Amino acid sequence: MNNIKTLIQTARGNNPQTAEFKRGNKTYYARIMASGRFTVSVDGRRVSAQTAQDELNKQNNATYKHRGENYCVKLTEKCNGISEISVKGVRWYDNIPNCYHKIYVSALVNGRWVELGGYADMRAGFDSHYLVTAGEWLIENGYIDAPDDAVLCDWVVREAFNITHYAQDVKRKKDM
Repeated sequence: MNNIKTLIQTARGNNPQTAEFKRGNKTYYARIMASGRFTVSVDGRRVSAQTAQDELNKQNNATYKHRGENYCVKLTEKCNGISEISVKGVRWYDNIPNCYHKIYVSALVNGRWVELGGYADMRAGFDSHYLVTAGEWLIENGYIDAPDDAVLCDWVVREAFNITHYAQDVKRKKDM
């Protein structure tokens, strides 16, 4: 969900008439009262719908400064309905030792985890390089609107939108 109006409309259609979603580390909640009026809260703090929308917009857009230039990255319309994105990096070290990884991206949609995809081919890169690959994938597949910059891709996953990420090391190449 990318706007508070959608949250309120969802609450009107539910029984009881409430709705909530999480974006990053914040929880947005709407409740329709018997009178037909609504209340909105962010992390348990009652706010106006406009204030909640402003806070949500800050989370949907992020600015990053790199090498003296400002970059603006945004969640796209493709992220509507997505409460959370998770990235799993699977790493394998050969005998030399070189490190290879694959990524798998999933999203929490309506309370269920759905696989969005990932790269089927192995990529080279040590330690947390899978985050760069994940950022590239999110940008290439239209979930995030951002310039394609390797440092920016890593930052998108780590900082901008609080995307959950973790790595799993495997012993055998075929376990990737």
